Amino acid sequence: MPFWTTARRAAAATTVVAGVLVPAAGALASTVVVDDDKAQCPNAQYTSVQAAVIGAAPYDTVAICAGTYAESAPAFETAAGVVGATNGLLIRKNLTLRGAGADKVLITPAGTAALGGTGAPALADGGGNVVTVARQTLGSTDEEDISVTFSGLTIASPNADVDAGINFINTSGKVINSVVGPFKNAGSGAPLGWGVTATNSYLGTTPPTEGAPKRRVAVTGSAITGFGAGGIKIDGSTETAPTTRSGIVEIGEISDSVVDGGAAATGVRSGIELHAGARGFVTGTKIANVTHATTPRNAVGLLLTDADIPNVSITNNNFGPNGYGLFNASADNSAVRLGAKIVVTGNFFGTGGPTPDPAIRVAGREAVSGPDTGAVASVAASPFATEPVGGVPTSGARATVDTAPAVQIVDPLNGATTAAGSAFDVLTAATDDFDVTSVTVLVDGVAAGTDTVPPYTARAVVPGTAAPGSAHTITAIATDSSG
Repeated sequence: MPFWTTARRAAAATTVVAGVLVPAAGALASTVVVDDDKAQCPNAQYTSVQAAVIGAAPYDTVAICAGTYAESAPAFETAAGVVGATNGLLIRKNLTLRGAGADKVLITPAGTAALGGTGAPALADGGGNVVTVARQTLGSTDEEDISVTFSGLTIASPNADVDAGINFINTSGKVINSVVGPFKNAGSGAPLGWGVTATNSYLGTTPPTEGAPKRRVAVTGSAITGFGAGGIKIDGSTETAPTTRSGIVEIGEISDSVVDGGAAATGVRSGIELHAGARGFVTGTKIANVTHATTPRNAVGLLLTDADIPNVSITNNNFGPNGYGLFNASADNSAVRLGAKIVVTGNFFGTGGPTPDPAIRVAGREAVSGPDTGAVASVAASPFATEPVGGVPTSGARATVDTAPAVQIVDPLNGATTAAGSAFDVLTAATDDFDVTSVTVLVDGVAAGTDTVPPYTARAVVPGTAAPGSAHTITAIATDSSG
């Protein structure tokens, strides 16, 4: 009487009850799989990310297998029916885009034509980006309306000018364990090539009232690198008045990341900017190499331009080298902000702490903006770290965890019988966070067969020499797209 067991490297995603496959608890949304060449994930439903985004239902996960994805989105159309610049990838629903790893998945625009033009970027128009996340023409403006998560990806545009790598326009989202950049215009002086931006085209009440719409963009465990105008911008202004607060609460949450500007630029740039009433925090992050070829003030690691200071926290970061480490500026970035001191703690600006304006990076110390015209300090940075803060990443993005596949034997059931020497089919169900490439069935440790197409089935035989009533073990081993 043979019995079966399963061999697997992770908790099963399904259970078998009386021969019926039952979904695991909490399995509500579906996963669609993308593979550009179907080499790593032969069962993928799509070969382009944009096609998968269009085909997926809201709240689905788009699993992106190793490959290079040169994307071309449908024309962006605003709520007023205005067609704007195109994008590499356009997302207008709640989704999770989960890549196999930032070192394995690259999303870039198709071709080399400029998406963002050559002039100043119009970030709030929803076009001209490698990826645009935009709300539908109907729905609320709050963070629950649309929130898109990116993880395990590299999003770059080395061959085409773009406004931004990822632009969340009137939406929320997360960038996790990913790389954004490099861009063609890095260091060129052009005001293009932002990394991650959160922008707005709506008006609220100023100051925001209780329950005002909030949007939240988080960057965690990621690297924003090789950018042009800036790395990350959280912009709470209006579309038509770029230095005026909109009354919509834009929140940026940057942690455990690296913002690296690369080579010295010839244009004005910032590593991270919180603008026009934007809130948020920056912690455990390295902000470096945001430098200017001739004018240090034109390159600021962390720039606050009329940020909502009472709701901004800057702690335990490593700064440098930058033109300025931290500058607390007016909305138009023309001067030190009046009467709005920012208190920051635990940051490393160099062994001697920050150097106040107008001294610029004395003996390896990062400069911060000095007093305003009323002799009020614009930055208070004590206590500060006298050596680099431990645990802050120095380069790259955190690795993507590849969950092991799970496999169940659906048939035969435990306790089934067969005649010695007779053939029978073993039916298995296998799942993975990306794709299962094969399932191998063994009888008493000896391979009986391998199948690469679901449902995974193999022909097995109990040895003809088996004694009547003897027990035998059937094992199923699933292999995923990472081997």
